[in-house]
Amino acid sequence: MHMKMQYGTQYALFISLALTSLLSVGCDDEVCGPIEGSQATLSASIGDASVTWTDWRSSPNNDCGETGGPVSLTLDAQQEGSNFALTLCLPRPDKLSASPVDIKLATRVQIVDIFAQVDADCVASLDRSTSPTGTIAFPGICGDGDGEEGYSLKLDASVPMTITCEGLDPVSEQMQLSGLLAVEAVQF
Repeated sequence: MHMKMQYGTQYALFISLALTSLLSVGCDDEVCGPIEGSQATLSASIGDASVTWTDWRSSPNNDCGETGGPVSLTLDAQQEGSNFALTLCLPRPDKLSASPVDIKLATRVQIVDIFAQVDADCVASLDRSTSPTGTIAFPGICGDGDGEEGYSLKLDASVPMTITCEGLDPVSEQMQLSGLLAVEAVQF
């Protein structure tokens, strides 16, 4: 009986140590918040024009959440020097990580809208008739993505846009978005 108890106690201690070790590895390796090298602005090209996106912010608005999932995040950026914006919705922030996903994967990211001033008389808007291409990743996102430290956004994508200029026919162009950005978490 004494031997069975000794082996049982040692076995329980071994399992306890193994589980503690496994759990601490995940916690120690997880880096929350914007990672080193993240920028505050992103210059994007649209044909011959260039626009700068700034004020990258994320808030738990639940605009595109899935039933039974966490609160979805709305991610916005402002065009520098204008009132135009870029808006994404992240339905399952708990499923995002530093691993890139296809920007067309609507269960992870949705491009809600993009408007940009590209010239004094020209405005670019999201072309919904064509799909974007490329990848998007979220290094430093933790939990449900609503941590006060924020996270990083890594873009390498081409988004279809329509440029409309006063007195001219609309023209199709691609907006090239490529960079590593710091995203501020906004709490309500």
